[in-house]
Amino acid sequence: MSRGHRKLTDEQIIEILLTTTSDTLASKLYGVSRQAVNNIRTGKSFSEIRPDIPRRKIQAKAKLLEVSCLKCAHWGQDKCSFGFPDPASEGVQAAEDCAMFQL
Repeated sequence: MSRGHRKLTDEQIIEILLTTTSDTLASKLYGVSRQAVNNIRTGKSFSEIRPDIPRRKIQAKAKLLEVSCLKCAHWGQDKCSFGFPDPASEGVQAAEDCAMFQL
């Protein structure tokens, strides 16, 4: 596979796979999109790098709807107590990436 002009080194990809930070935070730390981090963690991208490291399972859309900012213990008065974006604008799937999500 051609490496082209990718932004991440093999070492950074391994770090993304091994860390427990949210996709959003990891994307900011490594200067890539949240979707790029998600693709790495689900094996859609760079699955050939350290295939021995388990990848996140891809969840069905119905399952994603069960995890919602609106169900989080930190959600109140129509906003997140940590100041995270409104799920109406970011999508309720943002809760899946939130390290603070808690029922």
